[in-house]
Amino acid sequence: YRGAQFPDEYKLNAFICEPQGNLVKRNILTFGGMQTTAKQAWDDREFLASTDEGFRPVNLLNAPDGAMYVVDMHKGIMQHRAFATPYYRNRIAREKLDTLQKQGRIIRVKYKNKELSKLPDLGHAAPRALVDLLKSPNGWTRDHAQQKLILRNDKSVVTALRQLAKNGDNAVAAIHALHTLDGLNSLS
Repeated sequence: YRGAQFPDEYKLNAFICEPQGNLVKRNILTFGGMQTTAKQAWDDREFLASTDEGFRPVNLLNAPDGAMYVVDMHKGIMQHRAFATPYYRNRIAREKLDTLQKQGRIIRVKYKNKELSKLPDLGHAAPRALVDLLKSPNGWTRDHAQQKLILRNDKSVVTALRQLAKNGDNAVAAIHALHTLDGLNSLS
């Protein structure tokens, strides 16, 4: 968008499911110029790891209350037995990993000493309030505010969205503003 000013560098958290390793990894992504780099958040630990052989995280979702939901397919064997080594086949038999089937679960991860956020009432929010929610630190809230703005097709917020897109203080909010303008067929 012409006139948009983005910072030279900004950082985001990236969470990656690793079902084979029974863990969820957290990396810090740094966007600067034409280069994106990822660095492990901690050198000595993972964000979420389990000694449970059946812990197989396959998807992550953030909720409007600030919690993270981990979709765990909770399965003992990840590959077809025909491709397992003799060592692994012995382990499967010894630990009865082949009996761990159809046990999926959803795990909520939240801050230990922090209350969950109040759920925003997006259905009754004024258009300008929805534009302000594009600056929310919660991705679920930003995505759903953007969706509501586009579905309502209310052109009264175009000026506010253009101002947000030009504001270089919050690159993520500016990107949401641009996508919302596109959804409203109001990109210039």
